[in-house]
Amino acid sequence: REELLKQSSQAFKKINLDHGFVAAGYPFDPKMKVQICSIMTLVNRLNKLPAPDLIVYDECQYCAAGTWNKIYEKYSDAFHLGLSATPYRLDRKGFKKYFQHMVEGPSTKWLIENKYLSDYKLYAPTDFNTDGIKTSMGDYDLKDVESKITPKIVGDYYSVWSKHAMSKKTIVFAPTVNTSKYIVETFMRNGIEARHLDAETPKHERDAAIKEYANGKITVLSNV
Repeated sequence: REELLKQSSQAFKKINLDHGFVAAGYPFDPKMKVQICSIMTLVNRLNKLPAPDLIVYDECQYCAAGTWNKIYEKYSDAFHLGLSATPYRLDRKGFKKYFQHMVEGPSTKWLIENKYLSDYKLYAPTDFNTDGIKTSMGDYDLKDVESKITPKIVGDYYSVWSKHAMSKKTIVFAPTVNTSKYIVETFMRNGIEARHLDAETPKHERDAAIKEYANGKITVLSNV
């Protein structure tokens, strides 16, 4: 979320769009006509801001959640625009309360063919056994997934990476914190500079790791 705030701000700066922030740790100026907001901070400052004419929700599949709904109810007269690559909820709650029309964007295939997204190659472990893993609301239970990620699985992960992507800058998305840390330890043992990030990583460590990744000092960033 921290990175998303910064990316939005950088995009606005490129087109000279002045803006403020409604987010913990950022200067707050309610007089700015455009605000980049963190949901939790916005909910806590709803009464400190003038009513907006337009609200753009990123990851709008969360709109049905209680916190996001408070924003919609507070500013029900505004024009609401929702953006999502995954307009579907595991609890199957719909979006008709929040949005009247859905505009479908181009497919991933089209975006790849027209050079907006990179093409990809997919490799997968052949012996990852999901038998017995509990599910909740249509998704795997993370503790059960973690118990299945053995040293052999992580070792295979590293060997496939070293065969196909050695020295390529790499971002890892792990299912749990412990798994991410274990993956980083595996890379480090093999002489590859790697760092782990999660929601509890101090801001200065997060910023330093991302900067080092950007300038090539770190090859692998692993997060949850």
